[in-house]
This record gives sequence, C-alpha cells and structure tokens, in this order.
Amino acid sequence: MPNITLHKERGVNPRLTVCPRCGKDANELVLLGAREAIGKCHPCDLTVYGGGRCPKCNGLTERVGTIGEHDRLPASEPCDECKAELEEHAKVVADGGVYFRCTDCNASGVIKPTPFAAEVRKAHGIDAPAPCGVEFKEDNCPSCGPGLVHKKGA
Repeated sequence: MPNITLHKERGVNPRLTVCPRCGKDANELVLLGAREAIGKCHPCDLTVYGGGRCPKCNGLTERVGTIGEHDRLPASEPCDECKAELEEHAKVVADGGVYFRCTDCNASGVIKPTPFAAEVRKAHGIDAPAPCGVEFKEDNCPSCGPGLVHKKGA
C-alpha cells in the first residue's frame, strides 16, 4: 500500500466518489491525505485529482484548483448500472450496430443495426463484431437532433 502524507487537519482526508460516467454515488472511498490539488495535463487534456503526474501519459500537470472539503471525486470505474449498459451496448455493436457520440451535446450511445450503421461500417471498412463508431454534430445528432436510436444521454 502506498504511503499517504496525512493532511494536517483531516488526517487521511477521505472523499466519497461518483460514477465517472453517470455521476451517481459510487461505492469507493478515496484517501487524499495532503494531496488536494486539481491538475490539468496539457498533452492529453486529462484532469488529475490529487496532483502529480498524469496517469494516462505521465506528463506534468498544471495546478488549476483545489479539491473542496465536500467534493466527490470520480470513482475508478463505472457503477454497476453503467457497466451493464456498456455491456448491452457492446452486444448491439457486435451485432452490427455502431457507437455514436455528439460533439455538441456530449450524448453517447449506440445505433442499432440499420442501413445507416451498415453504411458507417462500410465507409470505415470495419465489419462486425469489431467496434466501430461515428461522431455527430447537433443537426444530425440522434439525441439533440432528429433520429432513431437506443441512446444514453451524457
């Protein structure tokens, strides 16, 4: 177990967590100790809680804030409900559907196997069951624009 530098007033400085995908309460507890910095990694744009190097690319982070005393932090993995939904999405995609994401409203989900999904796969040269996806903007988005999909709004 790594060493924790204790906070001078709050000791191990425990924090509750939320699902990184849906924001609901999670079943993890983070022990921050004295590490309360919020950092931003410029090479990969990841937000790093607790300071230090970026866990994704090992880049240096720039301090952009401090974790508040009552702030909840993202858990290390999605909640059980989100995991089940992600598994369901993976099955739809394996059956010929495609993932989607909107750059305007941040919605994400899957489009069931349809002629559109088949065209996306054909355009990218990716056959099922391999994962494949498409990115939308507002006027074509199945969530914030017209369309028919099985979706998960972000």
